[in-house]
Amino acid sequence: MPTTVPVPGRDGLWRVSADEVTSTERSILGSYFNAVRKVLSNQDPWAATDFEGEVVAGIELPTDPDEIEQLAFEGEFDIDEFYAVDHGGGR
Repeated sequence: MPTTVPVPGRDGLWRVSADEVTSTERSILGSYFNAVRKVLSNQDPWAATDFEGEVVAGIELPTDPDEIEQLAFEGEFDIDEFYAVDHGGGR
């Protein structure tokens, strides 16, 4: 079973095969999720805007604070999933 990596997009969290995400993209995701935590904790509402136009595995990362908060509210943006290992299917 292939391991997947959660990649947030404007329409929710996508599970992408780990084979399709480069080490550079994983690094970007780690930094991005740290910025998202700042947005969601109100430490720095604009932290994710540094990633404007950034694409991981063909998915553009959401950077608008309102969009990030809406995705989190809908449960589509569980950033803790980035650190969990998944051996199942994806979206």
